[in-house]
Amino acid sequence: SLYGEASYRPRQPFMLAPGDVLPPFLNATAPALLRADADAVPPGGVYHGYDLHPMSQLQLGMQREWQAGPVALAATAEVVGKHAAGLPDPAVRRYGRADIFGVGPVNGTCNVTTGNAARQCSLRGYASTNAWGYRLRVDARMPAVLPTLLPGLACNASLVLAHDVKGWSGDFLLNEGRKTATAALRFEYRQRYLLELAWAPSWGGDYNPVADRDVVALAAGVRF
Repeated sequence: SLYGEASYRPRQPFMLAPGDVLPPFLNATAPALLRADADAVPPGGVYHGYDLHPMSQLQLGMQREWQAGPVALAATAEVVGKHAAGLPDPAVRRYGRADIFGVGPVNGTCNVTTGNAARQCSLRGYASTNAWGYRLRVDARMPAVLPTLLPGLACNASLVLAHDVKGWSGDFLLNEGRKTATAALRFEYRQRYLLELAWAPSWGGDYNPVADRDVVALAAGVRF
């Protein structure tokens, strides 16, 4: 089967880059892209660290199910694209990009504070006008794993792969070059007792703050 969804948000919040927001409020003379913004905030006033921009999103997907002996299989492929109209030049005003990658160029000058000057002083990594990626998922269900020894024991296995191919979205859902996966194995006994083990690694992406982190989860439950 084929499916698709289009959505539009006229006022999507875009978080200003943290490395650009703090300096003008902490230091009255530090070079900062948001100096005019900071100077316009009266004592005791509130500054909102985000702007509102229209964002469009389009998702297209395909799903197929089939039987392989006792195993029921399902596969899903999905492509998602996001478009944000009217974003300013990132050399003037920019959004996103975790501050662990340092502050980008300010008025043509870059004060290197990280171990990777080329990455820090680039205008890449900030929210872009366009961004897209794809997702793949495979599910397998075996209703009777050990019908002789443990009747009523069912097993579900799933594998999800995600790749953010190009661009950075203002809602942080797409981060160019980032790849993630989730492999899970779930056992159910007599539709009452549950046990699930999952592993979710993340890698890739020049501006992916969790590129070196994996998550392992173990869950157990009982239905009443």
